[in-house]
Amino acid sequence: MSLTLDEIRGMLLLCAKAFSGKRGRSGIIKFLLGEASASTEHLARENGISELFGALAGLDYKDVQQSISHLERNGFLETVNKEAQGKLLPLMQVTPRGLAELERLRPALALSGQGAASAERMLLILMRMARLLEGLKAAQLIDLAAQLGCTDGQLRQYVQLLCKVLQLRPEAVLATTHARQHFAVVLERGLCTAAFAELTEAEAQALRCYVGMQLKHQLDRESLQQYYDLASPEDKARQAAARLAGREWQHKHPLVSVLGFLSL
Repeated sequence: MSLTLDEIRGMLLLCAKAFSGKRGRSGIIKFLLGEASASTEHLARENGISELFGALAGLDYKDVQQSISHLERNGFLETVNKEAQGKLLPLMQVTPRGLAELERLRPALALSGQGAASAERMLLILMRMARLLEGLKAAQLIDLAAQLGCTDGQLRQYVQLLCKVLQLRPEAVLATTHARQHFAVVLERGLCTAAFAELTEAEAQALRCYVGMQLKHQLDRESLQQYYDLASPEDKARQAAARLAGREWQHKHPLVSVLGFLSL
């Protein structure tokens, strides 16, 4: 099997992130070897990683186990004991350091990313980006986590990753109304040049309309149907989201790569 160590470790981290606190070491390994239970396969579908089922088929169980041990020793994974059915189970989860490592390894993962689940997750992330922009532009400081419908931890992750590729200081961009509005300008410009500019105009318009991102010259749904003769702007939006989620698009711009990472 011609997989690099980075690919193997990236898949392990991705599985651990998707199964976080719900599967142990054995569950992750068996899923990647193609020996998962029906419940684990269902969990994988829910979290958009079905295509990883059997991705490491052909490798020895012990070799994959050693890779997990390596990740745990280096602080990328950790085992947590959780109670289930009256007993404590050792389950795995990704550490903050592991999330950063997964971001680094993401381009090496052999994932198509073209499935419906990937497109829907990309749409969800872009909806959150639209709500983030709306909150950042507000005339007063508001609770951005509540605005996005996410946890404070998720908000911090979004801000840190976005600031990294936009070359902004994450500790400063949310400090004041002016700083937030500047962040909005830079983020909006980045989305236009990195993501929307790579799509056809019909795709970009349909995508922004679907996720509720209001930019200059944005058409509403009715105008989209008339101007571009689109029977279903929603299908066009999903088509655009699937393209952004595709592996080949992740290399075009760091911001698109971040959107892809967040949609996993």
